[in-house]
Amino acid sequence: MNINSQTTPETCSQKQVIQVLLIEDNPGDAFLIRGMLGIKSTEGIDYQLTHVDQLAEALTSLQRDNYSVVLLDLSLPDSQGLATLEQVMAQAPTLPIVVFTGLDDETAAIQAVQTGAQDYLVKGQVTPGSLGHAIRYALERQENKLALQQKTAELEGLNKELRKRTLELEAANTDLEAFNYTVSHDLRNPLTGIKTGCALLSAYMGDQDPRLQKYLHTIQDYTRHMATLLEG
Repeated sequence: MNINSQTTPETCSQKQVIQVLLIEDNPGDAFLIRGMLGIKSTEGIDYQLTHVDQLAEALTSLQRDNYSVVLLDLSLPDSQGLATLEQVMAQAPTLPIVVFTGLDDETAAIQAVQTGAQDYLVKGQVTPGSLGHAIRYALERQENKLALQQKTAELEGLNKELRKRTLELEAANTDLEAFNYTVSHDLRNPLTGIKTGCALLSAYMGDQDPRLQKYLHTIQDYTRHMATLLEG
């Protein structure tokens, strides 16, 4: 999308430059559009118009030059209907497009908006005001659309990274559980042996040596505490 600002030496004021590609095969309609844009250019906006009358020429121009907006007649000598819009969109997918339609063809214009055009105007009802409004609306709508697409792409990237991190955490948690099981199993077996040995030793010693019994009870307390930790 090509929207520039330029300063005239005479006024030192900035004017927004909008490069318009008009794709219209009717010379009379093209003349009227050029005149309306000339009127609107006195309102702080410089509309610079390029006019072509066939789709093939338009596609070449879109490939070669930079434009801010496309004004498109859906009925051209070398293309008709929504196929015209689709080819323009394929060549310039980020450009806002305003389509022109006849009084008896508003249904096609609505379908064009549903397909991807930003707005439509009915021939014979276009005024400098409605034309300027349609162009501004198309520019704003396309800018918002592109910003939304960018934010959506960023959000999808963040979600993808989040899913990746979640899988990594799940894998790490699985490894940790396996490690805990191994450690618990390796410690529980000798701990059982210690507990059994303490019980046998206590029974064998009886009350012969109170001091040894005290040490033995301490060992048993530690083994019970360790067993509790392993169970937890």
